[in-house]
Amino acid sequence: MPNSNQIIAIVLLLVGAVSGARAAEHGTFSMAGGVEKFNWREFDSRSRELLEESGVRYTFSGAYDNLRRINSGGVFSLGGRVYAGAVDYDGETQGTAIPVQSTTHYFGAQFDALGGYRFAHHLHGLDLLGGAGLDFWLRSIDDTFVPGLGQVYGGDEDYYAFFAKLGLGYFHEMGGARHYVQTGIKYPFFVYEYAYPLSADDIRLKPKGRLSLFAKYQIEFGSATRNRFGLALYYDSYRFDQSDGVAETVNGALTGRAFVQPESHQNTLGIQLGYYFH
Repeated sequence: MPNSNQIIAIVLLLVGAVSGARAAEHGTFSMAGGVEKFNWREFDSRSRELLEESGVRYTFSGAYDNLRRINSGGVFSLGGRVYAGAVDYDGETQGTAIPVQSTTHYFGAQFDALGGYRFAHHLHGLDLLGGAGLDFWLRSIDDTFVPGLGQVYGGDEDYYAFFAKLGLGYFHEMGGARHYVQTGIKYPFFVYEYAYPLSADDIRLKPKGRLSLFAKYQIEFGSATRNRFGLALYYDSYRFDQSDGVAETVNGALTGRAFVQPESHQNTLGIQLGYYFH
């Protein structure tokens, strides 16, 4: 469970988001769907790449926010999305480092709350933002056959990443369209990874979070007084240092070996077509 400092951080960030919502103009709903290019890499203690996963995932999201206001005041964004896809796995066996190709299946959901204040002038606005969220995903690597080695078994993992965000936003209404850019830093301050080895007891690892970047550009077409379509481009990322080792057990008995989650980098670049309700 989170320690007291982490709980305080969550509360402060969410209070900021809720305070922004209470001080803000009413929000509007939106829905969006699209695709994203996903990349996950892992490295050993000498920075040698151990594996890479890369491919396309499909996303669907919903949000309630007031990021279209044209005067100064509180702004907020409450959002969530689900994503799923099968990506290529290019790695190696543990211990023997024999190359292995397979497929990894992902299914996940992300929720976040952002709040802050907009400084507006005419049809421009600059936002100061802060918030927090949770990202949960299932990662399942298929079994595969390697010539000369035989059957190689995959594995399943569950991730829970609680993160904080700080960022800036810029709004501009021009020519019947609304443009919005948002960028900032993200820090996964509390991360759990549950792994389910085939020949050992289940384990719980704690990858160590590092700062990473996020960015989004969104444009909406048509009058803000009517339902309308829009387009969004976004970049998201995670950075994790290697976890501490956890002793391997089989039926509760120590084996003398240990599990670690290697240093991991995730990068995601996506596009979504959205529908915005008045």
